[in-house]
Amino acid sequence: MQEGSYAEAASKFQRVKQSSGSRADALYSLAACQYKLKDYKSAVVNCTDVISSAVKDHPGRSIGRSLSVTLQIFHNSLLLVTDNT
Repeated sequence: MQEGSYAEAASKFQRVKQSSGSRADALYSLAACQYKLKDYKSAVVNCTDVISSAVKDHPGRSIGRSLSVTLQIFHNSLLLVTDNT
């Protein structure tokens, strides 16, 4: 995907976030686009929101814990990248 496509996609996911709140799938996709665009600080914020949303929406379910662990790794990686920029 070209950089322009990521920017366009991020804009669309941002509108979804604003209109429907914390939908984990839209937040994750927005964070992934922001990461590709090297907007690490925004990606970190949205990863944090995804983790919170996934745990809240799926309490006690293995899918919520799995998603949470995966996104914590992604989140921590972004923090490392952000600290090194």
